[in-house]
Amino acid sequence: MGAVFGAGTGQPTPHRSLKIRFYVFLTIPVIFVQSVLAVNPVMVRAYRTDPSAHRQGLFFPQKRSPPAVDMLSLPLCLAVYPWQSMQERLQKILSQWGIASRRHAEQTILDGRVRVNGKPVSVGDKADPQRDRIEVDGTVLHPQQRPQLLYLLLNKPLGVVCTCSDPAGRQTVLDLLPQQLRQGQGLHPVGRLDVDSTGALILTNDGDLTFRLTHPRHELPKTYSVWVKGFPTPAALQKWRQGVRLSVGKTQPARVEVLKKDRKKGQTLLRVTIREGKNRQIRRIGDRLGYPVVRLHRTAIGNIRLTPPPPSPQKPYLPPGAYRFLSDGEVAALKHR
Repeated sequence: MGAVFGAGTGQPTPHRSLKIRFYVFLTIPVIFVQSVLAVNPVMVRAYRTDPSAHRQGLFFPQKRSPPAVDMLSLPLCLAVYPWQSMQERLQKILSQWGIASRRHAEQTILDGRVRVNGKPVSVGDKADPQRDRIEVDGTVLHPQQRPQLLYLLLNKPLGVVCTCSDPAGRQTVLDLLPQQLRQGQGLHPVGRLDVDSTGALILTNDGDLTFRLTHPRHELPKTYSVWVKGFPTPAALQKWRQGVRLSVGKTQPARVEVLKKDRKKGQTLLRVTIREGKNRQIRRIGDRLGYPVVRLHRTAIGNIRLTPPPPSPQKPYLPPGAYRFLSDGEVAALKHR
């Protein structure tokens, strides 16, 4: 004990006490800096979403995660969080503000219509809506003016185009909505239906959902009622089910069922379910197999139907040109496919 305490006093010697304080004050900043360097906003968001993430090794990629390190890093993680810059890619910000889907947002950036802090930007550049001045066509995006996310199901009539505007002056799907939804909300159609096709169409200003639903990887099933000329043979139907080679490549397997045959008109009604969206795919397959499409009507997108199965009195059939808001359950099903 004499090496640590003063002889017979029980008190630390002055030089030893000074040395201990020096090491303590030196160690705390080092630990703090190391923790800051190890923390990023992704970790913070993961922890706030799932507080048990640190116990699952999500914060530390090593197979073992010492409890002492966890106990120290997580409080520091949350403490440093407010000062972390929450930058995101500009195309994602534009989609979140309902200005365009991510794909259209990229084209908007390429066209030079987007500036950050007065400077032109490129695809892939990042910004923080809370700190940076983001302009689209000269209009500033204010964080407090971010529109509420909206999700609609529309029954598209014949002759209406699936765009937000049409240079030829044709009626668009947005023209079917009331003015308070048509302007200032950033609503846009998810995917396309030909001008000669009718049926279910989702409208939203949630660019992330649009990207998710239109990306081929997610393979959202879409069901159609299809009238074709003639009476397809079992061999032709089997080719359709297995996939047909078009100029853009072979189509994925599809579900094809015969519902009705009209002998007087010489037509067959099919129910076709596909998980991809090549341009005019069903019509092109019908032409390729020798059974041209007479009428095409989309009845369902995933589990969202124009005519919900009974009993469902709160969701009646949507007449052509009408719309309804999706329920929370329907939106959740689309987001968590």
